[in-house]
Amino acid sequence: MKKHSSQHSETKAVRGATEPGQEKWSAVHSDLSDFHFRSHGQRRAITDYRQRPLLYAYGNPTNTVAEKTVAALEGVDAALTFSSGMGAITTTLMALLKNGDHVVAQRDIYGGVNKFLAQWLPKMGIETTFVDTTEYEQHARAIRPNTKLLYLESPTNPTLRVVDFKKSGGTGEAE
Repeated sequence: MKKHSSQHSETKAVRGATEPGQEKWSAVHSDLSDFHFRSHGQRRAITDYRQRPLLYAYGNPTNTVAEKTVAALEGVDAALTFSSGMGAITTTLMALLKNGDHVVAQRDIYGGVNKFLAQWLPKMGIETTFVDTTEYEQHARAIRPNTKLLYLESPTNPTLRVVDFKKSGGTGEAE
């Protein structure tokens, strides 16, 4: 594991993962999807598909800086950024679940996640049991031997209820 910086979080948030004078490209503006190169040759070399291209669909140097900044702030080796919350949620669920698995999820969640859990995961052989958001004993009762994941949101969307992760069976960390 690499050694993490001892800088204050405020410094990490401002400087990000860049070292002064080491940038090969720079952001055109604050949008993480736009960047420019110092020369056409540099762009052509970097976007060579055989060398892990830095294109919108495959990677982007400003996204990489944002990911490294979040990792530095969190004191971890790596982080990922996504274009949407649903992108992050579905990627995480697909990485953790397989045919035959079971999920316990609160009813009071974002509509897109509800639809993904209720309509899309069953097509892959993954079941979800929905429980009342703040009826914490329902969470524990819904757990089965094949339960692999407890899906919680706090505050909930759209009703903004605050969920006590420890009472619902979670660890109190990001669920």
